Amino acid sequence: MAEAEGRKRGLLLKRSEWLRMWNRRHVILSPATLSWYDGTTQKGSLHLDAWTKVVVDRDRHELSLQWPDAHPNRNVFFRCTDGLEELINWRRAFEAAARPEHALKIHTCFDDAAGGGSASGA
Repeated sequence: MAEAEGRKRGLLLKRSEWLRMWNRRHVILSPATLSWYDGTTQKGSLHLDAWTKVVVDRDRHELSLQWPDAHPNRNVFFRCTDGLEELINWRRAFEAAARPEHALKIHTCFDDAAGGGSASGA
């Protein structure tokens, strides 16, 4: 599942930090990196790490990214218009992207449990 690996792309609404207006953005999420575009023009990007906190407001279908220790007054807001299930998928992807080493450990554990580990002494 791409969300578990911190990889996802799609359309979200992003709230502008100055005007507080919601703008449609193509979002690309990969391990440790979030980028958003208006058409082919990159409008912004963020580095995601273990200090990134992902908060969900289910009633508003919003995600906010927060950095309570490093940047306590900075929040970046996204809104999902594709339903609650898709909002949760985005949350999982954001959390995994902020902790790529954790996602790698989980993936490796599943591989080992499925018999994907090395076979020695067979």
